[in-house]
Amino acid sequence: MKRLLLPLLAAITLPTAVNAETYWLVMSSKAGSTLVTIPTNNIEECEESGAKYVGAKFAKYVKYVCLKGK
Repeated sequence: MKRLLLPLLAAITLPTAVNAETYWLVMSSKAGSTLVTIPTNNIEECEESGAKYVGAKFAKYVKYVCLKGK
Protein backbone atom coordinates (compact mmCIF):
# COMPACT_ATOMS: atom_id res chain seq x y z
CA MET A 1 0.00 0.00 0.00
CA LYS A 2 2.79 2.45 0.89
CA ARG A 3 4.50 1.79 -2.45
CA LEU A 4 1.40 2.89 -4.33
CA LEU A 5 0.63 5.97 -2.25
CA LEU A 6 3.64 8.11 -3.21
CA PRO A 7 3.36 7.62 -7.00
CA LEU A 8 -0.38 8.23 -6.81
CA LEU A 9 0.09 11.50 -4.95
CA ALA A 10 2.82 12.58 -7.37
CA ALA A 11 0.60 11.83 -10.37
CA ILE A 12 -2.27 13.86 -8.92
CA THR A 13 -0.28 16.94 -7.89
CA LEU A 14 2.31 17.19 -10.66
CA PRO A 15 0.06 18.38 -13.53
CA THR A 16 -1.41 21.20 -11.44
CA ALA A 17 2.01 22.36 -10.21
CA VAL A 18 3.46 22.47 -13.73
CA ASN A 19 0.60 24.60 -15.10
CA ALA A 20 0.53 27.10 -12.23
CA GLU A 21 1.54 30.66 -13.10
CA THR A 22 2.54 33.27 -10.59
CA TYR A 23 2.82 37.00 -11.09
CA TRP A 24 5.07 38.96 -8.77
CA LEU A 25 4.33 42.51 -7.67
CA VAL A 26 7.69 44.26 -7.20
CA MET A 27 7.59 47.69 -5.53
CA SER A 28 10.36 50.15 -4.73
CA SER A 29 10.44 52.70 -1.93
CA LYS A 30 10.78 56.47 -2.25
CA ALA A 31 14.47 56.28 -1.41
CA GLY A 32 14.91 53.42 -3.87
CA SER A 33 16.78 51.33 -1.33
CA THR A 34 13.94 48.92 -0.51
CA LEU A 35 12.30 46.39 -2.78
CA VAL A 36 9.19 44.47 -1.78
CA THR A 37 7.93 41.40 -3.66
CA ILE A 38 4.44 39.96 -3.30
CA PRO A 39 3.21 36.86 -5.18
CA THR A 40 -0.20 37.17 -6.86
CA ASN A 41 -2.36 34.74 -8.84
CA ASN A 42 -2.93 36.72 -12.04
CA ILE A 43 -1.95 39.93 -13.81
CA GLU A 44 -5.19 41.72 -12.92
CA GLU A 45 -4.69 41.09 -9.21
CA CYS A 46 -1.08 42.24 -9.50
CA GLU A 47 -1.97 45.52 -11.24
CA GLU A 48 -4.81 46.20 -8.82
CA SER A 49 -2.62 45.60 -5.76
CA GLY A 50 0.20 47.74 -7.14
CA ALA A 51 -2.13 50.66 -7.82
CA LYS A 52 -3.61 50.30 -4.34
CA TYR A 53 -0.21 50.41 -2.60
CA VAL A 54 1.18 53.26 -4.69
CA GLY A 55 -2.00 55.36 -4.53
CA ALA A 56 -2.51 55.12 -0.75
CA LYS A 57 -2.09 58.21 1.46
CA PHE A 58 0.53 56.49 3.60
CA ALA A 59 2.38 55.19 0.52
CA LYS A 60 6.01 54.31 1.13
CA TYR A 61 6.25 52.92 -2.39
CA VAL A 62 6.31 55.03 -5.52
CA LYS A 63 6.92 52.54 -8.34
CA TYR A 64 5.76 49.03 -9.08
CA VAL A 65 6.01 46.45 -11.83
CA CYS A 66 4.29 43.09 -12.36
CA LEU A 67 6.53 40.24 -13.45
CA LYS A 68 5.47 36.82 -14.65
CA GLY A 69 7.08 33.97 -12.73
CA LYS A 70 7.37 30.33 -13.62
